[in-house]
Amino acid sequence: NIITTSKGDEQKSLRTHQQMAEYYATLDWFLVTSSTEGTSNSLLESHSVGVPAIATKVGNIPEIMQEGIDGFYAKPKLGSFIESIEKIKSIKQEDYQKMRIAARKNIEPWDWKYKQKAWVDFLLEN
Repeated sequence: NIITTSKGDEQKSLRTHQQMAEYYATLDWFLVTSSTEGTSNSLLESHSVGVPAIATKVGNIPEIMQEGIDGFYAKPKLGSFIESIEKIKSIKQEDYQKMRIAARKNIEPWDWKYKQKAWVDFLLEN
């Protein structure tokens, strides 16, 4: 099966950052099914460990993810996600590995060190 689920929702305790990173690292793909979004922290988190995604094109997800490079877009409809899942089933392993590397690399500008510098630069310019 291409899709499996876990009993993560049944967990009642909080997870550390390390535990979340370990969880994301077990995934082959991450689905972002939001119909509205600001910044998808879960997409940033999954990309931080090199997990490509199938995501809706809402909020600033297009600033984070590039179609065919580190994931695929779907409309917030079941049929669209099924089409994207069918698309990923045909990806060669070497292309999948390139997507994993791109997912990790494409979120580097979202690192707090980068964001902090950008804010300081912005404030000093004004």
